[in-house]
Amino acid sequence: MVIQDHPKIRDWVLTQGTPTLFLSQDSIREAHRTLKAALPEVGLYYAVKANSTEAILKIWQEQEGYFDLCSLNEVDQVSALGVPPEHCIFTHPIKSPDTLKRVWQFGIRTFVADNPTELKKLLPFGKELQLLIRMAMPNRDALSDLALKFGILDETELLQMFRQAHRGGVRHLGLCFHCGSPAEDPRVMQEALVRSRNLVEKLAQEGIVLKTIDIGGGFPHYEENRSAEIMQYVAQFREALDWFANRGFALLAEPGRYVA
Repeated sequence: MVIQDHPKIRDWVLTQGTPTLFLSQDSIREAHRTLKAALPEVGLYYAVKANSTEAILKIWQEQEGYFDLCSLNEVDQVSALGVPPEHCIFTHPIKSPDTLKRVWQFGIRTFVADNPTELKKLLPFGKELQLLIRMAMPNRDALSDLALKFGILDETELLQMFRQAHRGGVRHLGLCFHCGSPAEDPRVMQEALVRSRNLVEKLAQEGIVLKTIDIGGGFPHYEENRSAEIMQYVAQFREALDWFANRGFALLAEPGRYVA
């Protein structure tokens, strides 16, 4: 529900009780503006799992209109809003055959895998498939260290996954990672980008070309001086990111809680 003024907010709380979460529409727009200013070369795919309220999705659609989806329900939500499938990625690393089929039928072509079993499900989709293989990026300081659940940590295993995908006919390959939530230390992002570059260079020597780098989400949320703080945060890994930007990589990010 969108509530426009303070008296309505007061009445809502009195009627519904607490806890109640209110989000400013302007803060969502500001989140996009500040992050886009800091990362102008990066496509910002709002992670719908963070908050799937329709009003938030509509505001984001007005800003950039790209969405990171993880479930069929989320696909249905953005479809109902008229979001083009080419503006969406589907990043859940585990998908049932039925889910995969329905997401593909909607028109999404970018998917994530982090294990050979999942890769085997995706290979039949052939040359249209845009596959991101997920690298685990540990971050013990994050409230949620996603490397404990998702991604491949061992470099040898990562390289082997890319080789399998390439042998299987996938020609649109990329790498994705997530530095945890929140990833308050930019040095973790710096390390992830350095690791990514090393992988890219090793694969290139084998004739396997990566085209996309997805740096995930977990951007810290600043209550004050938001624009200056996120600029300072990104500056700590700017040089590492520029290495990819200057070589024509498609760069993606998945902001979630930073937005809502």
